[in-house]
Amino acid sequence: SGVEWLDVCLCSDWKGDMDNPDDFRQYGYPDEMYMLLSKRKGYNEKAFYNFRTADILPVLNTPHDPRLIVLTSLHCSGQIFGYLSMAYSDTRTISLDEHFVSWSDAVANGVKSLQKVLYEQHYRSQLEKLSETDPVTGIYNRRGFMIRIADRISKCTNEGNNSYLLLITYYPDKINSIDLKVAIDSIMTSLCVKRLFGRISEDIYAVVLASKEKEGIINISENLIAAIESGLRDRFGDVRLPEFVTEITALEPMDDSEIEKAVYETVQALHDNQYGNMLGHTPFVNSIFDNDYPYTDVRLGFKLNNTAQHDKDWVIVPGVSDVEEASYVSIESENKTGLFVTVDGKGDSAVLSQITTLAESDLKRATFRTIEGLSDRTKVSFECVSSPGKYLTSSASGDMVITDGSDPAACTFDIKLEEIIPSVIKGDVNADHTFNIADVVIMQKWLLADPDTKLKNWRAGDLCEDNRLDGFDLCLMRSKLISDHEKY
Repeated sequence: SGVEWLDVCLCSDWKGDMDNPDDFRQYGYPDEMYMLLSKRKGYNEKAFYNFRTADILPVLNTPHDPRLIVLTSLHCSGQIFGYLSMAYSDTRTISLDEHFVSWSDAVANGVKSLQKVLYEQHYRSQLEKLSETDPVTGIYNRRGFMIRIADRISKCTNEGNNSYLLLITYYPDKINSIDLKVAIDSIMTSLCVKRLFGRISEDIYAVVLASKEKEGIINISENLIAAIESGLRDRFGDVRLPEFVTEITALEPMDDSEIEKAVYETVQALHDNQYGNMLGHTPFVNSIFDNDYPYTDVRLGFKLNNTAQHDKDWVIVPGVSDVEEASYVSIESENKTGLFVTVDGKGDSAVLSQITTLAESDLKRATFRTIEGLSDRTKVSFECVSSPGKYLTSSASGDMVITDGSDPAACTFDIKLEEIIPSVIKGDVNADHTFNIADVVIMQKWLLADPDTKLKNWRAGDLCEDNRLDGFDLCLMRSKLISDHEKY
């Protein structure tokens, strides 16, 4: 492709009116546009800011070599979302063919899909503010549960029992790509007919239990989890079930604010149980200012404050220093794409860092050799490729450090060797060890923001090698598919 600049510009009002979905832009452009993406060959310009529509493109106000710019409207279902700009220095390379049209349509459809998701989230939040139950299942939502919990506590007290709040969550949330929420909703409803229970967040169930002693509540909790697992086996057969995590708190008659505080603290304790033994990174928001990059020293640890679930999600990919060596891996943050667990410059701790150069020494610091766990052969230890004989280690304080392995248990992590990706095949985004049309279809659905589509190995789709996925990668995947087919 001869494209040297690519800019995706959205109307500042592209989201439309959340309270009136039929009110959207059908003609012209607003006074301001929003720069969604500004891509150049080999790097990206600043994005995520508003600019004057009269400027067409902010880059035109800066010194630049002559370019021919092609502007294409982004529109879908009668709504104008913005425009797409492509700049060329050689007019002979311009190709406005069906691939270009398909790519433009994919961008517009992706924005439309995102708008739809925002509408759904808005209406769901509005509905929750007004309703007390889930509109589909009839299960109490957080509001409905909190309205009734004080009366249930009083009833238990009057009957001579103590009240306990049981919270239940689970992970992963799918079995063989099947969402478990509907099944667990149904099972919980049948098991808690005479109890106050509700789903107080997307994946947390709350139940008020009555017993004279906490030991009795623990037995009830264990029996409840066993019944849920039995119900899932009845529905899905002999499959690997999710892990269930619980937290129990004693409740006493109290005012609404104290009850709210007790529920909040119990939710926090539940999250600690679920994620407290998982590696996370200090939460941060990606800066829009170029001077803030690269990120090279984000703290890692097992006891960090204010970390969310997505701050503890990781993807193990082929080692960036040598993708052909099956035992080499790199550990990439899932929510901070392009940042890897990396041995710091001193060699005594691990941080989350971008790879700033392609020097062999820098790539090795972000690469680890997987071996059988030093203290448990069914688990994994990570030896530093940059410092053989040194290992990723969880310190007593919860920090991730580099040691000589003298404390084998601290160097052993609960990951099974067979779960680690051994190598990468370019284009193999579904990680089935081959590249074919299925990968192209999944990639296109993912770019269109299909909520049910996930890429098992997104890095295999980064054919542009710029640490991000976009329509350019999809175009190269299509070309590679055709090229591979023609070879045979």
